[in-house]
Amino acid sequence: MVKAVRPYLEKLTGTYTSNIVLWPVAMLALYTPPGPAPEQHSRYVVSSIPTDFQDDKLFNYGLQVLQLGMMLMQLNDTEHEGDGERSLINWKMLMLYFRCRPRGMKYGYEAMRFITCIKALYSEKTSHRILHGQFVNASGGEGKNYVNDLKMEHCIQDNKQSMRAMRGNKTLKAVQRASSSSYGQKEFCIHFDKECHIPPDSTHNTQACTTEDVRAMTMILQQTKPFVFQAGRKLHSFPHISKSPLDKLDVALLHSWLTNHKLKLFSGEFKLIEESADEEGTGDGEDHDDGCSSEEHDLN
Repeated sequence: MVKAVRPYLEKLTGTYTSNIVLWPVAMLALYTPPGPAPEQHSRYVVSSIPTDFQDDKLFNYGLQVLQLGMMLMQLNDTEHEGDGERSLINWKMLMLYFRCRPRGMKYGYEAMRFITCIKALYSEKTSHRILHGQFVNASGGEGKNYVNDLKMEHCIQDNKQSMRAMRGNKTLKAVQRASSSSYGQKEFCIHFDKECHIPPDSTHNTQACTTEDVRAMTMILQQTKPFVFQAGRKLHSFPHISKSPLDKLDVALLHSWLTNHKLKLFSGEFKLIEESADEEGTGDGEDHDDGCSSEEHDLN
């Protein structure tokens, strides 16, 4: 076997021997002593910006705009596609965003309660109906879904129009009859307008040309360069802005908060639980990135 492969090995490695095949050192599996151990926090580094540099508030503002803008695009796309599974992922992210601000605690609790009910408390059938019943597609087609609450608002508006036409002749029986027939009246009006070739009312606002606005925004971005790190830049409107809204998230407090409320939900206490005073004061007045005090926000 060695004699058969020896010519090929000699040509490949450039080493000619009689009986022993000598391999180059680079092709041998030699033991290499480990180098210096990396720092413990090296795997948690998410930015190449040195930590000892002075912070750049304008750069932080740009990062938050990108992060929150992508989150908003994700919410809109989830609604248009009617994706229930992705909406659950969005609720998890929203729960973290709400928990980062003291005034969003009750919204964070509602997000946590929704996720807990879907994943653990409700039956599989009920969870599927709630998760995928958040959206409705009235006209059909891909990407034309919208939230079920908006459809309900349209139905309520139709009921109001029917009852408004009765004026002073409103009785309980008449209101019940008008409410139950509002859908039929709406469909009758749609088909009547279609047979008479009456165009439907426009559902979109008139959009002006945005070329000049885009050009002005581009010039501002080229001048300020918000996505290029420059140490020491300040923002008057957001003096305490960080790189991400999640920077203020206390993971240990979040874990204890989730454990406590999940146990209470499992025991049947579905009533909204008031947050303690220490949780409400976690911001210590630095929660408002726009530099305004809590009194000024209350006045607004």
